[in-house]
Amino acid sequence: MIIRRDSEQGAALIIAMMILLVLSLVTAAMALWAGTLLSRSQLQSRSGIGFLQLESASAHALWQLINDFRLHPERVALDEIVYDQDERFVADNQPHYFQLPETEYYFEVRILDYLSGLNVNDGNFLTTLEELERKGEDYEVLRRKAELKERLLDYIDSDKSRRTSGMETEEYLAIGQINLPRNGVPVYPEELMVVPGAFELFPVDEFGRQNWFMSSKVQEGKPNLFSAPRELIYQLAEADENGRKYIEEAFEDIYERRRSFGFTLGMVDAGLWSRIQENFSLEESGYFVILVRPMVESRYRGRALELVVKFDIDENRNIDTGSFELISQRFL
Repeated sequence: MIIRRDSEQGAALIIAMMILLVLSLVTAAMALWAGTLLSRSQLQSRSGIGFLQLESASAHALWQLINDFRLHPERVALDEIVYDQDERFVADNQPHYFQLPETEYYFEVRILDYLSGLNVNDGNFLTTLEELERKGEDYEVLRRKAELKERLLDYIDSDKSRRTSGMETEEYLAIGQINLPRNGVPVYPEELMVVPGAFELFPVDEFGRQNWFMSSKVQEGKPNLFSAPRELIYQLAEADENGRKYIEEAFEDIYERRRSFGFTLGMVDAGLWSRIQENFSLEESGYFVILVRPMVESRYRGRALELVVKFDIDENRNIDTGSFELISQRFL
């Protein structure tokens, strides 16, 4: 006859309860894991659908741009466009809203000129930065720009010699950045933002795009007035406080009252208008940026899409709608 002690029975009960607890935890973990996989799969499915819808929306916007070319084959200066009852699809940075047919996807589309800022190819990069230095008024801003210029020049040159305020491999490693600097011309202007001090002086736009500068992938030319950052316009046009107000009023005139930007600004400050004409273009370059992002009402809440396309424009400002070149496509 075997006699069990109470302590042995209690231990066995505790062990049994622990086994049940472990089994319940494993079961719960498996259920959570399965649920996580399902949720992730659903999220990826919705994201995939969202990306497809973004591409569909960008294709629709591209068709609208081409159709505008066909309806208005001779491209006049953006300042001279007649906005009639038909919606115009030009590089004027104005929002367009539409819903994809038979879906719950709503999008905002903007068309801009890719030539929105200053070219950063290695031929004129130093001149570009020195020009921005001269346009500053505050001593501290000028000092920060001078330091940033040296860092940016170290970023694109191929040598290992560090300028006084510059940065080479050792300095980037010290702040946790590997494989920098590029030692070449930037592929995307946004990569300049990894250089300390650049983001504060040249902030990105509402889409997260760095539109102060352009890469060397496109032809050189003046920045397009309607696609350039406002602060860049103020700096290159040397606009004081009143000048900034006049520029904003001129933009309101052309966007809201459909009056000529040049006429509005020229009436109040002819010198300011002259400086804008000297530094900016009012014509489309042929390089178009199509930006698409979901609206609040849309089922898709994800990222935006940027499409850059190139059309050939002849000397008479006629655009060849029969063909175009896709420069880049990326999600923002």
